[in-house]
Amino acid sequence: MTDVTEWTRGAIEALGPTTDVPTTAQILDLGAWTVYDMIKRQTWTNTRVLRYGRRIKIPTSDLVSLLYPSTQGGSEPAAAGGRLAAVHA
Repeated sequence: MTDVTEWTRGAIEALGPTTDVPTTAQILDLGAWTVYDMIKRQTWTNTRVLRYGRRIKIPTSDLVSLLYPSTQGGSEPAAAGGRLAAVHA
């Protein structure tokens, strides 16, 4: 997990092509075990999930698309009422 206090678009993109579940959870302000559990139960639909043996990786491009939709056109994150609302419910 990376220790970043504010996850901007640039900070997410700087992670490289993929990131781990704890970092994904931190970016989305969720608990890591919540994300692991949703992946296990196949209810995680916010991003693709890449499995490499026992390792689970999340594409950073999916996180950027989730938080910064192209229709918004800016660097401001999408409103919490969007696709993440189901995760926080």
